[in-house]
Amino acid sequence: MLERIDTLIAFAAVMLGVSLLITIINQMIASLLGHRATYLRAGIKDLLETLDPALKPNLEKITDDVLTHKLATDSAFAHVAWAPRRWKLASTIRPEELAKLLKLVSAGQPYAANVQAILNEVNPTVAREAQLIAATINTLAPTAAASADELIRQVSDKATKAIGRLEGAFSSTMDRVRQRFTLQMRVWTIVFSLIFAFAYHLDVAKIYSQLSIDPSLRASLSNISSDLMKKYSEVAAPQTPAAGTEMRADTTSDQATKDLEDGSNKLAAAYKDIKSKLADPKLAIFEVPRNWTDFGGLGGIFRILATAAFLSLGAPFWYNTLRSLTSLRSKVAEQMQAEAKS
Repeated sequence: MLERIDTLIAFAAVMLGVSLLITIINQMIASLLGHRATYLRAGIKDLLETLDPALKPNLEKITDDVLTHKLATDSAFAHVAWAPRRWKLASTIRPEELAKLLKLVSAGQPYAANVQAILNEVNPTVAREAQLIAATINTLAPTAAASADELIRQVSDKATKAIGRLEGAFSSTMDRVRQRFTLQMRVWTIVFSLIFAFAYHLDVAKIYSQLSIDPSLRASLSNISSDLMKKYSEVAAPQTPAAGTEMRADTTSDQATKDLEDGSNKLAAAYKDIKSKLADPKLAIFEVPRNWTDFGGLGGIFRILATAAFLSLGAPFWYNTLRSLTSLRSKVAEQMQAEAKS
């Protein structure tokens, strides 16, 4: 029983390790192309255009002004002249920050009145709920209708001023932005899973078979499973500034370049470390075959595609699987020891 679980743990460790390599590549691409910031920028443009179509000709300037404002941007390149625009954009923003920044960047602009109208517009959902409450109270207590109307009016006024239409629509818009970004990352994961699988002729059936018949290889990979899980926590940790911190306004070109190099070096070091842990000569999963065009016929191609499908499940899936299997092994081992003693 333990032997089978150890085989599954070793297999999950291999899948997690390769998936982490793919995750690191994804993060490098997302950082280089500024994916998070560009998707946020597109989301804010959609939001403002929905609230006021008349702003469409000015949306590019408005969103750029908002996301590069010193009160919003979390980018080290915000004040570096040579940096591409997408590197200067903020990657996160809160609804109250957006409302404040829209007012600041539109001051003195031809579209200031349009922006102010959006900020002053009440949230129709809140207003409708307030009206329903008023109608309910009036129905249940008709003799106190006047006082109920006055109470609801006061509550409604406060609520609609506190939560405007902009803030009300912000959450649903950001949900769509997150979905688009997640979909983009999923596409990259699938693409790189196919590239890894076909470049190295990764055969999921062969890998599992090797692990099941080779105790030393199985033990070696089982031993590094905890290291891979720790590395996953480091790689998958969100790289965002701590709450309450602000980027320095005097960030220099040299400092920004150093920050970029440091981030790239950390990812490169993690990539190299993970790859070295999986570089067992018996497994040989990172060796390009000499006869690369020979995929082993149709069956071999299907097995490679199956490997790509396993890898496309992503590092979070294999991390959770490996953690569950490790926990299961501990419980089974304890139960077997208890039975042996009894």
